[in-house]
Parts: sequence; structure tokens; C-alpha cells
Amino acid sequence: MITFTQEVDRWNCCYTKCGAACCKKGHPLTLFDINVISKKLGVNWHKFAEFDTKKLRFYLKGKSGDSGSNSNSNSNTQDGDKGDVMCTFLKDDLTCSIYDVKPLVCRLLPFEIKGVSLADEPLLQLKPLDVCPGYGRGPKLDNAAMWQIERDATLYLHENQKLCRKFKEDPEKVLKEYASD
Repeated sequence: MITFTQEVDRWNCCYTKCGAACCKKGHPLTLFDINVISKKLGVNWHKFAEFDTKKLRFYLKGKSGDSGSNSNSNSNTQDGDKGDVMCTFLKDDLTCSIYDVKPLVCRLLPFEIKGVSLADEPLLQLKPLDVCPGYGRGPKLDNAAMWQIERDATLYLHENQKLCRKFKEDPEKVLKEYASD
């Protein structure tokens, strides 16, 4: 089930005003994301992601390709090097180099994931990214836009379930397949 903490009536991405603040390393990726991006770029997923064996999740690396300890959180570090916290796919002009195959979590904008529960009835809670300068501005989010967000959120939830199921069936195989070298 997908729930929203509150509605967003209007939204327009103003990435040049905020410096693409939502394009950070540490965003969670799904198996779907990993496979689509790897295929598009013709590279192994290790180039752009890492796998957290405790949380059973993939996370997007930073622009420098680092794999620091903060990479599995939506890092807002203040280390002075923006390259270490920005998404590896963010270009100098603040556009996305993989826009046509951008990760599911990026497709959820103007919402961000507040919580995920993979219990008997899986739940994904989305909240508005209200720090975004485009929040409450621009075109009205119509039914089609909201339907697409719910569809992508559902796929995100199912992909997380799939990874957890795979891990329960054969954890060693998953770790061997996805754990970093």
C-alpha cells in the first residue's frame, strides 16, 4: 500500500535554483534500477552503486564514486566537497545524465520516502519534499501524474520485496552476487 503524508497540489522542478539539492548520493536503488542503469551504461553496478548487506539495499554512489560510510543515507554532510555528496549521474549543468532511466526513487519527486515496511502488507509512505523551491509552484499535479508516482512507488516497494525474498531463499548467493568486491 502506498500512502502520502499530505497532498501536493502543485510542483515544478527548479533544480537550477536549489543546485539540484535532491540529487544526492545515498538514494536507495532497486534491482530494477541496477539492471536498467547497468544495461544502459554497459557497466557493472559497482561503478555507480554499493550494496549494504545489513539493510539489504543498494545505494547510489557520490559523484567521485566514493564508498564512504555515509553513502547509505541521504547525506547532507558539510565536508566542503560537494562532489562527494552529489549524485554520480549529475552533470555540471545540473541535469541528469541518465534521465531516461533514472532510478525509481527519483521518479517519485516531488515526494521522498518517509518509511518502508515489508511486513504482511507492504507499506511505502511518501512525504512531500517541501524544502524544494518548486513545491507548491508550477503546474497542478493531475491524476495522471499522481497515478505515475503511485505506479513507480508500487514498483519500488515490490522490488524491495523481491530482494528480501531472494535473500531469504539464498543469502549466500545474494551476497556473492551483489556484495562489493
